[in-house]
Amino acid sequence: MTDIRLAALNEYESVSTFIDQNWKKDHIYTRSRKLFDWTFLDNPAWEELHYSISIAVHRENIVGMLGTIPFRLNIYGAIYDACWLVNWLVKPEERKGRVGLDLLKLFSKDYRYDTISFGINDAVSRLYTALRWQHMPPIERVVWFNPEKILEVKHLLIETNANVSHDAIMQYLRSNVSEVRQFNSRVLDPIQTLESLDWDKNGWGKWKNNTIGCCRDSKYLTWRYLMHPIYTYQLRMIPDGENIGLIVWRVENTSKKNIRSELESFYPIARIVEFLPASDVNALHLVSDFIAHSFACGVVAADFYCHNRGVIDMLQKFGFSNSNANTNISLSNYANPVAIGKIIRSAININKGHQVDANSADWYWTRSDSDQDRPN
Repeated sequence: MTDIRLAALNEYESVSTFIDQNWKKDHIYTRSRKLFDWTFLDNPAWEELHYSISIAVHRENIVGMLGTIPFRLNIYGAIYDACWLVNWLVKPEERKGRVGLDLLKLFSKDYRYDTISFGINDAVSRLYTALRWQHMPPIERVVWFNPEKILEVKHLLIETNANVSHDAIMQYLRSNVSEVRQFNSRVLDPIQTLESLDWDKNGWGKWKNNTIGCCRDSKYLTWRYLMHPIYTYQLRMIPDGENIGLIVWRVENTSKKNIRSELESFYPIARIVEFLPASDVNALHLVSDFIAHSFACGVVAADFYCHNRGVIDMLQKFGFSNSNANTNISLSNYANPVAIGKIIRSAININKGHQVDANSADWYWTRSDSDQDRPN
């Protein structure tokens, strides 16, 4: 008999060992208890005194697991309970039965969560097709290259595009490097603003009625960015009349492998993870703060993954480039070491009572959703 239940707080070692042995050796969740607890326990959308992980236990041994990251799903201002799925695995000898589906059922049926799988491969994609989930189109990505660091950008692109000629890379840069006009802007203190609920009313309050995705209220932003146990995020809020715009990013020092396969320091890059402007002018103020900070930190390049056509179009007007537009040259999306990953696809299962279209242009989704923005 296999028991399906939530993982207890004293079972971290057992769960992390299962991940290490069956999912990936030295996975970040096995190396950082703080990140594990932050993800599966400290989350404000999870109120149980257990980890938000279902485990399958047979004869006192874990034979399967499904990690989830609960969140509040916003659909045009209406809020529903939902979760992202991570680390869904059943040992081969247990896959003939319903163990895998029972791990999912604990959250989709017992908790009645809408379930989202963000960042799926081909094999898992076929599984979600069989389960009749909706498939979302690949998330779009825009990139920015520092015009003051062209030589460094070239080296970065050469490192991760080994089969592309130097001439082709330089032609790519000539077509995709542009200046972004900057303003001097008055920045609100982020922590004070979040605590005062100005953001919930005058920032997120202006976006929620027109978008679908994770609820980006002050409680979520505080947990996701200000309380993160590993990364230091830069959070800027800038007023636009009574409204407030937001941008969040982080700077990461990359590394590459030398001829001895040892990691050595490379160039700093930036990842924008939130961009919710209040207007076109406000958007330029927000981007200006990001650019100024990037120059000060010596950032070579930056990216932003986002499911929202309006936001992507706005950044392209400011000089960002669509990374997938008619080119085989890519900026690395892994940092340590720098490497090119696959496109990010997702599948969703939304309860029939509030069903939404996976292809809707109103989704607002970024790479900070689920556990896509974590150390590799």
